[in-house]
Amino acid sequence: MTSVALHEIVFDHDIYPRATWSQTTVDRYADAMLAGEMFPPIILESGTNRLLDGMHRTEAFRAVGKDLVPVDYREIPDGVPAKLFAASLSARNGDRITVEDMRRTAREVIQTNPNYSLVFVASYLGVSRNTVSKYVSDLVERRESVRACRVALLSRAGMKQQEIADHLSLSQPTVSRIQNVQAGNVNMPEDVLREAAADLPVDDAEELVAAILAERSAPRPERSPFPGPSDAAIEPPVDPGATPPAAPVPPDPQEPDLTADVVRVLAGAGELGMTVPEIWCRTPGGTASVAVKAAVDALCEAGRVLVASTSKHGTRWMLTPEPGAAAAPSGSGPAEVASAREGGAASAPEPKPAGQQAVTYAARQSAGRIVAAVRDEVAIIIAAVDLGEDLITAEMVAGLQAAVDLLASRLEANA
Repeated sequence: MTSVALHEIVFDHDIYPRATWSQTTVDRYADAMLAGEMFPPIILESGTNRLLDGMHRTEAFRAVGKDLVPVDYREIPDGVPAKLFAASLSARNGDRITVEDMRRTAREVIQTNPNYSLVFVASYLGVSRNTVSKYVSDLVERRESVRACRVALLSRAGMKQQEIADHLSLSQPTVSRIQNVQAGNVNMPEDVLREAAADLPVDDAEELVAAILAERSAPRPERSPFPGPSDAAIEPPVDPGATPPAAPVPPDPQEPDLTADVVRVLAGAGELGMTVPEIWCRTPGGTASVAVKAAVDALCEAGRVLVASTSKHGTRWMLTPEPGAAAAPSGSGPAEVASAREGGAASAPEPKPAGQQAVTYAARQSAGRIVAAVRDEVAIIIAAVDLGEDLITAEMVAGLQAAVDLLASRLEANA
């Protein structure tokens, strides 16, 4: 500890963490000094004499007419903003800074130092990370949005993932994750897009922003909210006066008929179903996977193949019993089904058609799982909609309602 004259102390308002100092506190300190109370030294920055902590004590010394005051010198750690370091001292000593002072300091630090972590700021303010997150959540969200827009704009400019990562100081997996989340859709406010384009290393950044805005304003083609095979579950009413569809074109006799190969592969499979790539690997060489997929779809429409399970690894297909064979019991796999076909077991006096057996088996295996999955997914979408995310349209809701109404009417009719 040493002594410094009051006029040598430098007050820098830019690093002072309080909105204002308290005259009441100064008067209380001055009265205590006149009564002989000893106070800890004020803290100055080494080399500059900038006041880091002790504004109220400094003013109290001035009020009682004391020119030489006790001081301690501190070095501001490298990489730490002076205001944040001063706030860390004021948060632990004397008349503590207020919550609003900490909130304002945290926001200023995050705005001027976007790469600082919330844990880093929290450690200097003496609060938890969650508290700092509440102070700056809107700033962090905008920072993430601007970063995502920069990734999208650089991708459209033709830069590779590693080049984007190097320019934005990110890892390549982070860039890949951002691109996967966007999936080509940059649904950000225009001001965020323009902020992202401000300092990009491309000449046509503004043109890229204009193209994204133009894509947004273009009318979107109407489409089913449930694309794919599920569209067939809700068939439009048939108009008796409509022209019947043209007969399907017979396959080219030169092209191999893969349906028999698919049946043969599934009949000999010991697993619980096979994915299309696995079926393709076991079919004769020279065929394309799309042709195998078409053959599986044809067998599925004919009731000869059904979905065994669906997961993140893909859809697994299995063979159904032929007409006249015993129905596959719950839990049976392709090996058991194939055994039933080869053995010709026909314990049921009136077996159901193969297509009906496929539907019954799939429903028994999947109904509960599908209902639970739909319920969970809808709950997630509802939560996102409540947060303002534009994820679902009125047309999609209407399509879902139509599917539910159709299921309800079937249950009522069969009750």
